Amino acid sequence: MYHRYKFPEWVTKTRNPDSQRAARLRYILYRALLERYGKVNIHGLSKEIGFDHSSVFCALARGSMTYEMASAIEKQVGKDLVSHEDLMNPSLV
Repeated sequence: MYHRYKFPEWVTKTRNPDSQRAARLRYILYRALLERYGKVNIHGLSKEIGFDHSSVFCALARGSMTYEMASAIEKQVGKDLVSHEDLMNPSLV
């Protein structure tokens, strides 16, 4: 299976599937934000996409995002860095 991302050890060593999904989502989003803006700012991103920051943090903890949230992030950050499919289901990445 082809993996678009090379996940670091802190992501892959997690044995619980829910925790691993959340770690994958955090890595995917943080990496995209670092590449686009040079920093990770969830509060700023939340404001830009029109969602409350707590909703984004809850989605990160849950390990998946809604279609609306993922699409808004994809538009803001750029499809070249992150796709809404990856944000909606990071287990398949």
